[in-house]
Amino acid sequence: MTIDARDEIPEKPESTVEEDAAEERDDEEEAPKRKRARKEKVLHTRVPAVLEAELKNLAESWRMPVSNLVRAILEDALEAMDTLGRAAEGEIRGVAARVAKERERLLQPIDRARQGFAAVRPPQRHEPPAAEKPPASTGWNRDVLDGAIGFTALVVANDTTCPVTGDVLPAGADAFLALFPDPSRNVVVSPRAVPGR
Repeated sequence: MTIDARDEIPEKPESTVEEDAAEERDDEEEAPKRKRARKEKVLHTRVPAVLEAELKNLAESWRMPVSNLVRAILEDALEAMDTLGRAAEGEIRGVAARVAKERERLLQPIDRARQGFAAVRPPQRHEPPAAEKPPASTGWNRDVLDGAIGFTALVVANDTTCPVTGDVLPAGADAFLALFPDPSRNVVVSPRAVPGR
Protein backbone atom coordinates (compact mmCIF):
# COMPACT_ATOMS: atom_id res chain seq x y z
CA MET A 1 0.00 0.00 0.00
CA THR A 2 1.32 3.45 -0.86
CA ILE A 3 0.85 6.55 1.20
CA ASP A 4 0.39 9.85 -0.60
CA ALA A 5 3.16 12.16 0.53
CA ARG A 6 0.94 15.23 0.02
CA ASP A 7 -1.35 14.08 2.81
CA GLU A 8 1.40 13.30 5.30
CA ILE A 9 1.83 15.60 8.25
CA PRO A 10 5.42 15.93 9.47
CA GLU A 11 5.80 14.16 12.76
CA LYS A 12 6.25 16.22 15.85
CA PRO A 13 7.87 14.72 18.90
CA GLU A 14 5.55 13.83 21.80
CA SER A 15 2.33 14.49 19.83
CA THR A 16 -0.90 12.94 21.04
CA VAL A 17 -3.87 11.52 19.17
CA GLU A 18 -5.89 14.60 20.14
CA GLU A 19 -3.19 16.91 18.75
CA ASP A 20 -3.09 14.93 15.50
CA ALA A 21 -6.88 15.19 15.23
CA ALA A 22 -6.74 18.94 15.89
CA GLU A 23 -4.13 19.33 13.16
CA GLU A 24 -6.31 17.39 10.73
CA ARG A 25 -9.30 19.62 11.58
CA ASP A 26 -7.14 22.69 10.96
CA ASP A 27 -6.00 21.23 7.62
CA GLU A 28 -9.63 20.58 6.65
CA GLU A 29 -10.63 24.12 7.49
CA GLU A 30 -7.70 25.55 5.53
CA ALA A 31 -8.31 23.34 2.48
CA PRO A 32 -11.05 25.54 0.96
CA LYS A 33 -8.81 28.57 1.50
CA ARG A 34 -6.04 26.86 -0.44
CA LYS A 35 -8.62 25.84 -3.07
CA ARG A 36 -7.56 22.23 -2.66
CA ALA A 37 -10.46 19.82 -2.72
CA ARG A 38 -9.96 17.04 -0.19
CA LYS A 39 -12.27 14.05 -0.30
CA GLU A 40 -11.00 12.59 2.94
CA LYS A 41 -13.02 12.72 6.13
CA VAL A 42 -11.79 12.87 9.68
CA LEU A 43 -12.96 10.13 12.04
CA HIS A 44 -12.72 10.56 15.78
CA THR A 45 -12.60 7.59 18.09
CA ARG A 46 -11.74 6.85 21.69
CA VAL A 47 -9.00 4.31 22.31
CA PRO A 48 -7.55 2.89 25.51
CA ALA A 49 -4.33 4.50 26.75
CA VAL A 50 -2.41 1.28 26.10
CA LEU A 51 -3.51 1.20 22.46
CA GLU A 52 -2.62 4.88 22.03
CA ALA A 53 0.87 4.22 23.39
CA GLU A 54 1.32 1.22 21.07
CA LEU A 55 0.15 3.21 18.03
CA LYS A 56 2.52 6.07 18.90
CA ASN A 57 5.46 3.70 19.38
CA LEU A 58 4.76 1.95 16.08
CA ALA A 59 4.32 5.25 14.22
CA GLU A 60 7.57 6.55 15.70
CA SER A 61 9.45 3.40 14.68
CA TRP A 62 8.15 3.75 11.11
CA ARG A 63 8.72 7.53 11.17
CA MET A 64 5.19 8.41 10.16
CA PRO A 65 2.29 10.30 11.75
CA VAL A 66 -0.12 8.31 13.90
CA SER A 67 -3.05 9.30 11.67
CA ASN A 68 -1.32 7.83 8.59
CA LEU A 69 -0.51 4.66 10.50
CA VAL A 70 -4.14 4.23 11.61
CA ARG A 71 -5.35 4.89 8.05
CA ALA A 72 -2.93 2.27 6.66
CA ILE A 73 -4.01 -0.31 9.27
CA LEU A 74 -7.70 0.28 8.49
CA GLU A 75 -7.15 0.03 4.73
CA ASP A 76 -5.20 -3.22 5.12
CA ALA A 77 -7.86 -4.69 7.43
CA LEU A 78 -10.68 -3.83 5.01
CA GLU A 79 -8.75 -5.25 2.06
CA ALA A 80 -8.04 -8.49 3.96
CA MET A 81 -11.72 -8.83 4.94
CA ASP A 82 -12.80 -8.29 1.34
CA THR A 83 -10.33 -10.89 0.06
CA LEU A 84 -11.40 -13.43 2.68
CA GLY A 85 -15.07 -12.77 1.95
CA ARG A 86 -14.58 -13.36 -1.79
CA ALA A 87 -12.59 -16.54 -1.13
CA ALA A 88 -15.23 -17.87 1.28
CA GLU A 89 -18.03 -17.05 -1.14
CA GLY A 90 -16.22 -18.90 -3.94
CA GLU A 91 -15.67 -21.92 -1.70
CA ILE A 92 -19.33 -21.98 -0.63
CA ARG A 93 -20.48 -21.78 -4.25
CA GLY A 94 -18.14 -24.66 -5.15
CA VAL A 95 -19.44 -26.85 -2.33
CA ALA A 96 -23.06 -26.06 -3.28
CA ALA A 97 -22.38 -26.99 -6.91
CA ARG A 98 -20.75 -30.29 -5.88
CA VAL A 99 -23.66 -31.14 -3.56
CA ALA A 100 -26.21 -30.38 -6.29
CA LYS A 101 -24.28 -32.50 -8.82
CA GLU A 102 -24.02 -35.43 -6.39
CA ARG A 103 -27.72 -35.15 -5.53
CA GLU A 104 -28.64 -35.34 -9.22
CA ARG A 105 -26.36 -38.35 -9.68
CA LEU A 106 -27.96 -40.17 -6.75
CA LEU A 107 -31.51 -39.41 -7.91
CA GLN A 108 -31.04 -40.64 -11.50
CA PRO A 109 -31.65 -44.37 -10.81
CA ILE A 110 -34.68 -43.57 -8.65
CA ASP A 111 -36.12 -41.22 -11.29
CA ARG A 112 -35.61 -43.85 -14.01
CA ALA A 113 -37.34 -46.45 -11.83
CA ARG A 114 -40.23 -44.10 -11.10
CA GLN A 115 -40.80 -43.51 -14.81
CA GLY A 116 -41.41 -47.20 -15.19
CA PHE A 117 -39.37 -50.00 -16.62
CA ALA A 118 -41.33 -50.21 -19.87
CA ALA A 119 -40.93 -46.48 -20.59
CA VAL A 120 -37.11 -46.47 -20.47
CA ARG A 121 -36.00 -49.88 -21.75
CA PRO A 122 -35.16 -50.37 -25.43
CA PRO A 123 -37.56 -52.93 -26.96
CA GLN A 124 -34.88 -55.00 -28.71
CA ARG A 125 -32.93 -55.51 -25.47
CA HIS A 126 -35.59 -55.94 -22.79
CA GLU A 127 -38.71 -57.23 -24.50
CA PRO A 128 -39.05 -61.01 -24.59
CA PRO A 129 -40.18 -62.42 -27.93
CA ALA A 130 -43.90 -61.95 -28.56
CA ALA A 131 -44.62 -65.67 -28.19
CA GLU A 132 -42.98 -65.80 -24.72
CA LYS A 133 -44.50 -62.53 -23.41
CA PRO A 134 -47.14 -63.30 -20.75
CA PRO A 135 -50.48 -61.48 -20.81
CA ALA A 136 -50.50 -58.22 -18.85
CA SER A 137 -52.63 -59.43 -15.95
CA THR A 138 -52.78 -63.20 -16.28
CA GLY A 139 -50.10 -65.78 -15.69
CA TRP A 140 -48.16 -63.66 -13.22
CA ASN A 141 -46.86 -65.45 -10.16
CA ARG A 142 -47.83 -62.95 -7.44
CA ASP A 143 -47.34 -65.59 -4.74
CA VAL A 144 -43.61 -64.71 -4.81
CA LEU A 145 -44.47 -61.35 -3.23
CA ASP A 146 -46.63 -62.70 -0.40
CA GLY A 147 -45.50 -61.09 2.85
CA ALA A 148 -43.58 -58.23 1.17
CA ILE A 149 -43.63 -55.05 3.24
CA GLY A 150 -42.28 -52.66 0.58
CA PHE A 151 -40.06 -52.10 -2.43
CA THR A 152 -36.86 -50.15 -3.04
CA ALA A 153 -35.51 -49.04 -6.44
CA LEU A 154 -32.24 -50.46 -7.71
CA VAL A 155 -30.23 -51.12 -10.87
CA VAL A 156 -29.46 -54.80 -11.44
CA ALA A 157 -25.79 -55.77 -11.72
CA ASN A 158 -26.33 -59.09 -13.58
CA ASP A 159 -28.86 -60.38 -16.07
CA THR A 160 -31.90 -61.78 -14.28
CA THR A 161 -35.56 -62.54 -14.86
CA CYS A 162 -38.47 -61.16 -12.84
CA PRO A 163 -40.07 -64.13 -10.99
CA VAL A 164 -43.49 -62.41 -11.07
CA THR A 165 -43.87 -61.16 -14.67
CA GLY A 166 -41.15 -63.12 -16.44
CA ASP A 167 -39.59 -59.89 -17.78
CA VAL A 168 -35.92 -60.20 -18.70
CA LEU A 169 -33.85 -57.75 -16.64
CA PRO A 170 -30.40 -57.32 -18.22
CA ALA A 171 -27.46 -55.83 -16.31
CA GLY A 172 -27.99 -52.09 -15.86
CA ALA A 173 -31.80 -52.29 -16.02
CA ASP A 174 -33.98 -50.56 -13.44
CA ALA A 175 -35.76 -52.90 -11.03
CA PHE A 176 -37.09 -53.12 -7.49
CA LEU A 177 -36.04 -55.19 -4.49
CA ALA A 178 -38.99 -56.59 -2.54
CA LEU A 179 -38.46 -56.14 1.20
CA PHE A 180 -39.61 -58.81 3.62
CA PRO A 181 -39.59 -59.09 7.43
CA ASP A 182 -37.06 -61.92 6.96
CA PRO A 183 -33.88 -60.09 5.81
CA SER A 184 -32.46 -63.23 4.20
CA ARG A 185 -35.29 -63.29 1.62
CA ASN A 186 -34.40 -61.35 -1.55
CA VAL A 187 -36.63 -60.99 -4.60
CA VAL A 188 -35.73 -58.67 -7.48
CA VAL A 189 -38.75 -57.77 -9.62
CA SER A 190 -39.46 -55.59 -12.64
CA PRO A 191 -41.25 -52.27 -12.07
CA ARG A 192 -44.38 -53.77 -13.67
CA ALA A 193 -44.67 -56.21 -10.74
CA VAL A 194 -44.77 -53.43 -8.15
CA PRO A 195 -48.37 -52.70 -7.10
CA GLY A 196 -49.65 -49.29 -8.17
CA ARG A 197 -47.23 -48.92 -11.08
